[in-house]
Amino acid sequence: MNLSQMTIKAKLTAGFGVLAAIVVVVSGMSLHALSNSTEGFSNFVHGINARAAVATEVRTAVDRRAIAARNLVLVVTQQDLELEKAEVFRAHEDVQKQLKLLKEMIANAKDATDRGRALVADIDSVESRYGPVATDIVSLALAGKRDEAIQKMDNNCRPLLAALVTATEAYAAYTRERQEQLVQDYDANYANQRNMLIALSIGAALLAVIAGMIITRSITQPIRVAVDVAKTVARGDLSSRIDVRGKDETSH
Repeated sequence: MNLSQMTIKAKLTAGFGVLAAIVVVVSGMSLHALSNSTEGFSNFVHGINARAAVATEVRTAVDRRAIAARNLVLVVTQQDLELEKAEVFRAHEDVQKQLKLLKEMIANAKDATDRGRALVADIDSVESRYGPVATDIVSLALAGKRDEAIQKMDNNCRPLLAALVTATEAYAAYTRERQEQLVQDYDANYANQRNMLIALSIGAALLAVIAGMIITRSITQPIRVAVDVAKTVARGDLSSRIDVRGKDETSH
């Protein structure tokens, strides 16, 4: 509809309606961007970052178990034997618990990749072979069979421990790479959304200014014409006429 055919009330209503629509659109996009950022941060903290922390706990428990098993072969007093025995089984329990948690987390994770799942599977595979060897060494040491325990440690335990360390380090390296990539992706996404919101805000401001100028002009122009005619009539010139073209309140 032509603005000249609209009433002043309709013009003002349309103008404020346009401004309100612009505010709603910008607010909606801002909320959407904020929601995406919050969701991304939550996924990062409770996703790959949480799994990396659990993997670190696995590696720490593995190191504790290996040190305690070695000490168990070396110590001679009964008190030290009991201390190292308790530490071995405590560390072994921690390895199993944290590894189970890691497997559950990556199995249920929506952001996990095939490579990440494969690396966790490697850790689990090596641990399934290394764990029994470590407990056998403990049993031999507690039975006083130190030579057999040392031989088993050299021939079986050390290679498997090296493989387990390699597997955990490979997963740690993968998570660091993945974390850096996710941070870069989040930064890029934030920059895109920020630029889009800035462009939309500038466009909305320009549209509001242009709409305001057009509506203001459509309202004030007939009034200025009427004022000019009134001035000529006041000077005694009765030949001036007001050409009524619109259908707003100024045309009555």
